[in-house]
Amino acid sequence: MNNVKKIYVNTLPVTIKSGGIKTFLLELLHAFGKTNNPALSYCIICSKDYEYIYTTFLKYNNFSIKTIKTNNENPIKRIFYEQFSMPKILNRQKNGILLNVCNIANFRCNLPQVTIIQAQMSIKKLRQSLPKEYNSIGILHKIYYDLFLEKSIRKSARTIAISNYMVQFLDKYKNKIEIIHEGVNVADFNPELKNMDNQERPYILSVSTLFPHKNMKKAIEAFSLFLKRTNLDYNLMIVGKDPDGKQLNKLKRIAKDCNVEDRIIFKGWVEDAEIPGLYANASLFLYLSSMEFFGLPVLEAMASNIPVIAANKMSIPEVVNDAGILVEPDDIELISKNIEHILNDYSYSNSLVELGKKNVKEFNWQFTAEKFEKVFLNLN
Repeated sequence: MNNVKKIYVNTLPVTIKSGGIKTFLLELLHAFGKTNNPALSYCIICSKDYEYIYTTFLKYNNFSIKTIKTNNENPIKRIFYEQFSMPKILNRQKNGILLNVCNIANFRCNLPQVTIIQAQMSIKKLRQSLPKEYNSIGILHKIYYDLFLEKSIRKSARTIAISNYMVQFLDKYKNKIEIIHEGVNVADFNPELKNMDNQERPYILSVSTLFPHKNMKKAIEAFSLFLKRTNLDYNLMIVGKDPDGKQLNKLKRIAKDCNVEDRIIFKGWVEDAEIPGLYANASLFLYLSSMEFFGLPVLEAMASNIPVIAANKMSIPEVVNDAGILVEPDDIELISKNIEHILNDYSYSNSLVELGKKNVKEFNWQFTAEKFEKVFLNLN
């Protein structure tokens, strides 16, 4: 028992309304529990307010929970606690490793650390390569990342990148970086949920936080052109939270300008339990993001047996492979034609679905967990 390494998982950056990072974290923890590696145990560090998210993991005999009384909804208070109070607890531990799930290491912690970079905007070199309208983080976040990201990589024993694409922006640290793709839990996305959603007409689905770089504007414009060019009767459903309270109104204005405001359903943020049904009942998944280090919704759509049109940008081709249609997000004409082709041609649509089924088998959470565990076990 003394040789068992304890992995302390810092979940404080994650809140109930966190998007992909929350999905990543919960799926990874479940995979660790199912693997049940006898050489490893896991201690989830979470706020008292969000303990209920993690109690399910206590069913695994190698998991425990450490609750913290801090307000992790407030980034400044959360970061202060992580960097100044948490090390006082962790530095007393023996044979432990700290897993940081959100970009930045703990600079006062003496344990070996593994840090996962998730936020695209955390990398200055990447931000500088993008159009200004995609720069969706505030000045304080920029300063924070620019000051600490590279320092974090140097501090961490290993840094995890979730795509090959990411590494080119961190090439001088590539000897400290491990590439581990995310997975998709196929069992969570049940095509049998079809017809469980009461919509007045079939719909095209797009799921993402409404950052400008997610290109929901392009999705609306392509959908509008599709309606003008065909007699097909579809809605476009857009699912995702408004990150700054401004994006939803902008998109609604675009929908009005395109004369499709009555054909677009803005669902906003929805509970995780609702997502599989929305996928299963969609006729097509549209994912036009210009900036992704992975693109998990693409795999969720494929696991739900619906065809995919996705942006030929950044890491998305790594995820899509040959199982979907890759497009340039600015090519509204071509996107609309591809939408029409898929929705008009059942044989073609079904061929994409079959390719998607094969593709998701390559992205398995158990494979992901085993790769993380190999990293943990190789650290001194």
